[in-house]
Amino acid sequence: MQPLQQNPPAPRTPPPGPPSSEATHAPQRIPAPQPTAAELEAERAAQKEETERLYEQIRKEAEVPSWRGDILRALGCAVFCVVLVWPLILLVRWRLLHYDNLEIIEDTDIWAAILASLISLMLPFLLLAPKRPDLGFRYSSVPFLPQIVVVGGAVHTVSMLVWPWLVGADLVPGTVLAELASDPVALVTAAALVFTWSCVFLLLLVVILLASERMKWITGVILLIPFLGAIFGAGLTAVRTFDNPPSITACLVWVLLGIVALVLLTGMDLLRTHLHRRAQRRESRWQAALPYRPSLEELGWKPR
Repeated sequence: MQPLQQNPPAPRTPPPGPPSSEATHAPQRIPAPQPTAAELEAERAAQKEETERLYEQIRKEAEVPSWRGDILRALGCAVFCVVLVWPLILLVRWRLLHYDNLEIIEDTDIWAAILASLISLMLPFLLLAPKRPDLGFRYSSVPFLPQIVVVGGAVHTVSMLVWPWLVGADLVPGTVLAELASDPVALVTAAALVFTWSCVFLLLLVVILLASERMKWITGVILLIPFLGAIFGAGLTAVRTFDNPPSITACLVWVLLGIVALVLLTGMDLLRTHLHRRAQRRESRWQAALPYRPSLEELGWKPR
């Protein structure tokens, strides 16, 4: 006889009752809280508001004023230089300014001559606007930088007519500074000096900016050496010119130097405009070669 075949025992099921301790201490996964519809809507609104704010900021920073607006800005900067220089002359006249060693500055006429070169130096830096794409010196088919110099030089020349009165008793008779309001040769000499150094400082500043933008920054740093030399030369020549009697020879020399400086400034303005437009054409050809990408406005984003 064959032995009876027994079935395998059935698995034992745990008896009903409270869960065991092992199951109690097992880690439980808690689902992460999901944002509500109101929170999602608030987040989208905040992102949209921030995008619109950045868009408006970029638009304002990149916006270039009109030709008239830039001329008025140059006029305002020139008037600011005049308003700043007049009190400085009066402070020296009243013996209220001192050197580093607390010695009183007494040579008001020499101080006024130094300020004549200072106003030529201040104007280019006041017109500098780093947030604008043209750095404050607009690109134009008609050279714009010489127009800035003409506006600034005219304002400074008119303001110098009252310098003999501001200097007062410290004025040395017979000098260019003393004859500004009475001798046309003295006035033309002073105006040509201011005009020449305004062209030189604006030319050097534009060259430094152009070299720093299109070349290595070390090139712009090297160009600071002639700029510092021009500052020293402007002060020295202004003192020697204003402290000497009016001369036809000195007047013609300064007029010729002013014409040369104006021609160089005009050429630099045309060159930087040409380089800027060539870079724009190269960028437009490069963008035309890229695959089409829809703009934010085409995707439905509408700025205010």
